Amino acid sequence: MYVQGDIVWVKYPLADNTGFSKRPASIISNSKFNRTDVIVAKISSNIRLVKGVSYLLKDTSFINPPLPLESEIITNSIITIDQKFIIGKHTSIKHENLIEVLNMIKSHFEINT
Repeated sequence: MYVQGDIVWVKYPLADNTGFSKRPASIISNSKFNRTDVIVAKISSNIRLVKGVSYLLKDTSFINPPLPLESEIITNSIITIDQKFIIGKHTSIKHENLIEVLNMIKSHFEINT
């Protein structure tokens, strides 16, 4: 079973539905939710650093080993997937980094009054 903060490799369907690509993602849902499905945030090595959206993953962000390429978590690109699409776990991010990521995601749902 995967836990919140795990960095996993996921089979993402290609846009033209001709197959899948292997991409990293961060599990953001907690263990109460993680039964057959998990909620993940996409990770990209195409660094854009969009304020309030991108969370840069540094080598010090991980509980060994880091991802092979410098990457960012895209906090406004979250999806629910069946765990059968997870190829395997690569690493986890440290708790303090996870809190920052979850706070960024939470900010996308705040109600403006």
